[in-house]
Amino acid sequence: MKRAYSNAVLQYGKGSSEAKELEGRISRLSVELRENRERMKDAGDVAEDLGDSLEDASEGADKLGSGFSVATVAMGNLISSGIQAALNGIKELGSAIWNLDEATEEYRVAQGKLTTAFEAAGYSGEAAQKSYNEFYKILGDTDTATEASQLLAQLAQNEQDITKWTNIAAGVYGTFGDALPIEGMIESANETAKVGQVTGSLADALNWVGISEDEFNEKLAACSDESERNRLIMETLSGAYDEASGAFYRNNEALVASREGQAQLDETLAGLGETISNVKNSLRAEFLPAISEVISAFTDMINGVDGADEAFAGAITGLVNTAVSMLPQFVDTGMQILTSLLSGIIQSLPVVVEGAAQIIVTLAQGIAEAVPTLIPQIVLVVTQIVQTLIENLPMILDAALQLILGLAQGLLDAIPYNGHCGGNPTDHRWAGDGDPWQYPADY
Repeated sequence: MKRAYSNAVLQYGKGSSEAKELEGRISRLSVELRENRERMKDAGDVAEDLGDSLEDASEGADKLGSGFSVATVAMGNLISSGIQAALNGIKELGSAIWNLDEATEEYRVAQGKLTTAFEAAGYSGEAAQKSYNEFYKILGDTDTATEASQLLAQLAQNEQDITKWTNIAAGVYGTFGDALPIEGMIESANETAKVGQVTGSLADALNWVGISEDEFNEKLAACSDESERNRLIMETLSGAYDEASGAFYRNNEALVASREGQAQLDETLAGLGETISNVKNSLRAEFLPAISEVISAFTDMINGVDGADEAFAGAITGLVNTAVSMLPQFVDTGMQILTSLLSGIIQSLPVVVEGAAQIIVTLAQGIAEAVPTLIPQIVLVVTQIVQTLIENLPMILDAALQLILGLAQGLLDAIPYNGHCGGNPTDHRWAGDGDPWQYPADY
């Protein structure tokens, strides 16, 4: 429009009717643009007010929503972490089973020595395991329980004596703890039975419960042989510590049960470790020749030896055939592993069930105790939501009404005028096409 005005001034002069008419149009257009800009600004203000109202109205819901959002994210993270932990657990379980031969080697060596000691004394391997289990329930230490059982194999005269001596050990340990080592006392009792004179920590076991060492030596001297002295020592200590033994088992019932389950688990894992060890040894024995042939043939190929490629192919074939031939053994080993695992689970099941029952009872108790606290909190949250909506309802309605009115007014103002000029000769409008000085026909 400004360029057209400049051209009109140049062609017709500044005071010409054409230039004045165009100048008037520019002025009216500027006014209309300012008015439209103000209406657009008003509509924008209304929309902004509505946005503020909605934001204020949602603050209460946001507070609740944020709580639920945090809980949802936490639950999602928990589930995701649980799945990942399960996958990692499966992977670690497989690795742990395969390495059980190394993990249980020390235990299996100790149990081998213990079984040898009992068999040399004329007892069975089951008696050796029973002795170890009883001492482990009392002491909770593998090395100490093994040493005490080995010493007991030389002292006990029958399997009933093993039970009596473990009861004595429970009474002594329950009374004096580590101040009077059990393995030391059994060793001293064995030595005393041989020499007929109280030695080592046996003297403490007697003196600390009021038994005169001198009087006891006189009784030992009256015995005819080592077996009779052995019986005297066992019966004297049994009588002195019988009550303490009962008290120890009563007062440490949960601890003893836990150690018993651990001993059973150790025994099961040791058996599985033995199986894994046998499998590895068998694999080494079966595959080592074939692997050696593969390595040798591959080395020859690198060095360019004639026929090495054929030898390498034959070695690979031999390795594969070895693997195929051992498939039945793999299956058998898998069954042994599953059987051992199931056996361990079954043996440990009573302890596991008892622990699970205690967890469920504790959880139920915790929920019951938390209900009186949870209910007021839920009521408070619902009340807060309702209160927030009520407080902001007038603002929401007013903002919505202003937005509707503003949009309607904006639409009305934006509709272009296309009617007759009404006979006003000054209200000429450019048709928009062709020569700017050509007026529409309805004018």
